[in-house]
Amino acid sequence: MESCLDETRCSVTCEKGHKQRIVRCMNINNQPVNERLCRQSPKPPVTVSCFTGSCKTEWFTSHKWSKCSVPCGKGQQSRAVLCGRKGGHTLTSTHCSQSKKPGSTRSCNSGKCQAKWVATDWSECSVDCGKGTQVRTVFCAGKVGGKFQELPDHACLRTSKPITSKLCGNNSCQPQWFTSQWGEVHDKLCTIYAMKPLYDSIHDSPASEPTHTM
Repeated sequence: MESCLDETRCSVTCEKGHKQRIVRCMNINNQPVNERLCRQSPKPPVTVSCFTGSCKTEWFTSHKWSKCSVPCGKGQQSRAVLCGRKGGHTLTSTHCSQSKKPGSTRSCNSGKCQAKWVATDWSECSVDCGKGTQVRTVFCAGKVGGKFQELPDHACLRTSKPITSKLCGNNSCQPQWFTSQWGEVHDKLCTIYAMKPLYDSIHDSPASEPTHTM
């Protein structure tokens, strides 16, 4: 018996080519033996032709578009767009003509949104007294398929969007002490002047000479 082993790949990536294989004469125990023992039947070809598909490249697209990106209003759909050969493998997009590439996205409209702005309660004022601010969350929402859910902002009328912050506070703040930063304290050298007589007798000199102590 003869066995064909280790068939190689086609010699080309597209159109017609050839591939090779090893042909051996094997006994019933699947062991190679002398080819003369297989002469009773013609030897299978070592080389065979192969075809890996047309060399012409083209764009392929998925059959279905994705769901619309929004449940209502204007959204977007996408699909896969690949470059390849018929009967061959997928190639990088550089192998196909970019001018003939089909679109991978398109706009979609899932119907008019019955949407409106929804605002949460205002937060507490940021200060206990004086001027502060209050904030709240505002989002677009509406019914889709009978269920109330949050929607993209563009589904609601932007000009009617409620404010998200406002001023708050009062003038009831009680007066209180405010202190500056501590400064440096400098020691001052004080001079004390004392008067002592220049002479023992007041009659000798009525004037006195000042002296000072540290």
